[in-house]
Amino acid sequence: MNREEINKWVRTTDEYALEKEWLTFSGVHQDICDHLVKAKTSYEYLKIELEELESRLNIEILTEPGKFGLKKATEGVRKAAVICQPEYIKMRQRVVDGMMETRDWENLLKSADAKRRCLENSVTLYQMSYYSEPSNKSTERIKSTNFRSPKTEFKKPMEEATPGSVNKKIRKRLKVK
Repeated sequence: MNREEINKWVRTTDEYALEKEWLTFSGVHQDICDHLVKAKTSYEYLKIELEELESRLNIEILTEPGKFGLKKATEGVRKAAVICQPEYIKMRQRVVDGMMETRDWENLLKSADAKRRCLENSVTLYQMSYYSEPSNKSTERIKSTNFRSPKTEFKKPMEEATPGSVNKKIRKRLKVK
């Protein structure tokens, strides 16, 4: 698969065909990993080529400073002259492009891992019958449960509390006359 197809696959999920998504996941994940390895390898080679080019240009500037329009080849001047060379600029752009391609594949791999977690969660919810319709058993159970109403909890009617009656009850409990 190319990058566009993989990107489209990572961004979409068919919730009605989870088994198909699971079956294609391992193949797509392997494709992403293969592309990532190739991108990282080419990026490392490009960095090595850039260092070689920089070394070669440094040697040329030291041996023939007049060829680069320099009178004297000091350290600072030599570094500035290397950075300004058109071939060095092109090579540095290739290194940056290689780094960006590596980061793109790393991001696709992270997205694929996130999709894997989403697929796992969807399958778990499906197994728990999360997507099913409510059953009548739960409504029947609620109807059959006997709830006590607050009115039926008291068997004796409440006495009207007066200051004297409260004191009599306290004295009775304390056995005080």
